[in-house]
Amino acid sequence: MRVFQRLPSNRVELWEDNRYWRVLPIGSEQSLVVVEDTGSPDNPRVRVTVKGGAPTKSELAALGQTLYSMLGMGVDLSPFYTVADQDPRLKMISEALRGLKPPHFRTLFEALVNSVVYQQISLAAGVSIANRVAERFGPALEVQGHLYHGWPAPETVAAASVEEVRATGLTTRRAEVLRQLAGLAARGDLSFASLCPLSSEEAIRVLDALPGLGRWSAELILLRGLGRLDVFPSDDAGARRGLLRLLGREEALGKGEEQKLAARFGNQRGYLYFLNLGWRLLQEGIIEPTRLAN
Repeated sequence: MRVFQRLPSNRVELWEDNRYWRVLPIGSEQSLVVVEDTGSPDNPRVRVTVKGGAPTKSELAALGQTLYSMLGMGVDLSPFYTVADQDPRLKMISEALRGLKPPHFRTLFEALVNSVVYQQISLAAGVSIANRVAERFGPALEVQGHLYHGWPAPETVAAASVEEVRATGLTTRRAEVLRQLAGLAARGDLSFASLCPLSSEEAIRVLDALPGLGRWSAELILLRGLGRLDVFPSDDAGARRGLLRLLGREEALGKGEEQKLAARFGNQRGYLYFLNLGWRLLQEGIIEPTRLAN
């Protein structure tokens, strides 16, 4: 999940003591959920601790399914590795990150918030705005003297004024867009359920037609929201630069060339996006390489 944290300054997707911390709804209550990796790249397992509240067995089972999906634990990446292992550099990178799963946001609205917040600004600025969105509109939970924040419900953002949303650091236009998208999500007009039956290209067209969302946002929402690994965000300049880094190339890619390179990986081409994020974290010393058994 550190590829979702992006920077240690993220105050929603927390990483402390080698564990993932996140405020999540369990039943009608908000709880602090702590996830610890206890498995291996070939046998992923996690231990989950719930701090606060007294969830029922059925609520805990639902939480387990939510985390299983969010963490991408059920994704079989062997087809991707089969292709990557044919390229010496990609093989080295994928082995260093072996076990990295493609996570995705818990709700479509979380993906929408992130797509709006990070448009055309630096990563650090985007994290700062996202923090303020969560702190101003999301649930807050105090546990053992520490305050934790979760992503807001769409109803809360939809009910806020443009001025309140703009106070998080968004432009007036993006504040209006976020309120409009929140309204669609709150009414159920836009949800995982409405997009899941569609092909990726059909879903991209639906999202592209919404206010404030272009193809770039639509592709990232599918990849990071619905877990559609058949989508590689070609309109993302960062993704293009990342693909060059992964391939060890210095020359710029021509128009459409990144899609041809990504097409080698078929319906798992979107994993290149996560591999690039993981490779950056590895190079910056934020994470350590996987140690594979001989």
